[in-house]
Amino acid sequence: TYQINSEHDQKGRQVAVLEMNRTCTWLTGNELRPIDEFAWKELLAGGYGVISLAANELNDKLSRRAFFSKNCSYCCPLIIFLTDGATSSLDEEAFDAVATLNNNRWFQRSTKIAISIPEVFDAQMLYELVGDRDAILTLPLQAPLDEILYGCIEYASYPDTNMSCQHKTLGGAVCARIRDEYLLQPNECLNCIVEKEESTINDDDDWGEDWPR
Repeated sequence: TYQINSEHDQKGRQVAVLEMNRTCTWLTGNELRPIDEFAWKELLAGGYGVISLAANELNDKLSRRAFFSKNCSYCCPLIIFLTDGATSSLDEEAFDAVATLNNNRWFQRSTKIAISIPEVFDAQMLYELVGDRDAILTLPLQAPLDEILYGCIEYASYPDTNMSCQHKTLGGAVCARIRDEYLLQPNECLNCIVEKEESTINDDDDWGEDWPR
């Protein structure tokens, strides 16, 4: 959670929050909410998350039939995953569901960041979600999560040109800046990631002419 400090910060920003544990629930309902109207409540974590359900939910909502149904222009979404990437052994469809999500054009164009607090996490799953090992932040338990979340939002909203051109993705550039600011070291587990080829942009009918290309 974080605070918005001025009317300029609030203008035009909308938010959706998906809580994932053994089930998935949209805390913001079935549509985007103005960020200043959303009352944050603590997320409940317990047991392994069912990542296939979360990926399917996100895939369904990243559409002009859902979150982007209003007749107006939208900026590229910022998607922040707060998860260790671990999923239940019963969730056999997790990687397939994430692969389907990665074919969603709205998701492809979004800025993606994964934040994991536990020391033990599934690095490969986090990579599959964000597509860039540099866009994965692993935080110690004492890290100021609220400040870091706010920093991610600010840096992604107003990126520095020199910062973003040095990295594969804007998410990776944002995380690099956060690591420098909070003196965070990349986790060695990230070296075990098997990188994939970049996917082509899906040109589907759900895109709309007013999308920023």
